[in-house]
This record gives sequence, C-alpha cells and structure tokens, in this order.
Amino acid sequence: MVNITMHDNIKDLDLDQNLNGICPSTGMVVSCKINDKLIALLTYTKNNFHPHSIILHFTFFRDFNDSEIMNTMFNKLKAKLPTSNYILKLETQSRIYNKFISNNNFAEIRKTYEPDISITTIINYFKSYDSQHNYHPSKLTLNNNLLTKVFDVYKSTHRVNPLGNIDLNTWRNTVSKDLDLNHSIVIYNERNKITAFLLIFDYLEDKKEVGWIYFENDSMKTQLLNQFVSMLYRLQESGITSLCFEIDTTDLYSYELFSPFLINEAPSLITYKKTHK
Repeated sequence: MVNITMHDNIKDLDLDQNLNGICPSTGMVVSCKINDKLIALLTYTKNNFHPHSIILHFTFFRDFNDSEIMNTMFNKLKAKLPTSNYILKLETQSRIYNKFISNNNFAEIRKTYEPDISITTIINYFKSYDSQHNYHPSKLTLNNNLLTKVFDVYKSTHRVNPLGNIDLNTWRNTVSKDLDLNHSIVIYNERNKITAFLLIFDYLEDKKEVGWIYFENDSMKTQLLNQFVSMLYRLQESGITSLCFEIDTTDLYSYELFSPFLINEAPSLITYKKTHK
C-alpha cells in the first residue's frame, strides 16, 4: 500500500540522525511509504542569493523506479506552494528523472563542469599567448568598483534564476573568502575602468581555484590571457600543479575561455527549472 503524506517539517518524521544529515530541508516535506516502509522523501531548500525559487531534493531509501509516485509527491508540494518556482539539480541523468522532468515541464537552464586541469596542460593550450615573464602585478585591492563588476558578472550568469537584493558587505564577504590577492588579475584602462579580471582562490596546498572572469572585448581577452599565462608560470614556481574550475554554460566569459578543456568532460551538475506560470 502506497502512502504519500505532507509534513510541516522533517522533524515530524523522527528520522535517524544520520538520515537528517542527507535530507536537506528548510520547510515542508513529502514522504512516501510502501507497506509502512519509508521509500522516498521530497524536501526543499532555499538559497538566500536566489530567493525567487526553491530547490527540490528527492531522497530515495530503496530501489526506486516509479516516476508516477514522484509526480504525486511533487503535486502535493505544489498544492502547498502554488506560486513557487522550482529548481532541480541533478548530478547524473537517469530514466526516472528524465520522465519526471518531462512530465512536469522542467527546462534545462544550465550545465556545470568542474574539471581539474594541470597547469602544464593549460600553458600548452595557451602557448600562443605572450607570457610576460617579467610581469609582476601589484597586490590586488578588493575595492567597491571590483566588487560591483564581479557582482554584475555573477548576475549575468543567473538571469534565468535571478538574484535577490544582496548588500555590498555580504557580497564582499562572499568574494573575499579564500581570495588569492597575489595571483588574481585585474586590468584597468587609462580612465581607471575595469576592462578585464580573473580571480584566483586558495584551494589546496598544490592547487588553486579559478573564480569569476570578465573581459570587455577581444582585445582585453588577449591582454587577460597574456597575464594569465604569466601567472601560471609563477604558480608553477610556487609549487602549484593544477587549477580547478566551476564552469557554467551560462557564464559567457569562463565558458568561452575554457570550454575547449570540456570536450571529454561530463557535467558535474545539470540544473532544471519549472516556473509556476
């Protein structure tokens, strides 16, 4: 016997503490039991940066291949949250999710790739650019102009799932966390306008992470890559062997520079959206 029930919060289910940790939830929960055995949960979370949508999470506790039960669970949640937009993030594609996505008119909005690429590989690919071996940039300053420009880039990659109102101090804390001021690149023109940047973040002892990227035009892209190659040599000399990335297909700047490295790379995440309209 199938029993699908709406709960006010996850605590109503009296789950084992370990299960609470793998079932993210910030609100109502839909449970599915078959013959009194818990089979699946549908929970949701909210992202304060993207307040116009909620993120769905299905958790399966046993072998599960019934997309109709998923539909019923989702319909129960929709009945309680009829004006919400829904985000579904999948690490892998599967037949059951494909049916659920199709049945409920979710649309793919973004693929995310997370490659880890050796610095040697990156240098070899960009070897046509002029490495400025004698270039030693001054330490980056995280001023309001740069923060605003980084925010504009971030906002441009999330037009389909728009940002909410984020104050400058909150955004400063987000950008400054683990930011490597010595290796990040910012280029200004003669009027002190930012025309390109590439931010680098600390990650592991032998690895850095590439963050937000921007270039105003092709000329500035070339200048940015010249300085980037120079920076790669300096990172190598300091013992860094690879860079990790989070590249969204909606991020025009990052995707343009590094999509050639994704040819044989499977996405780590595929994001879908359903609007209430």
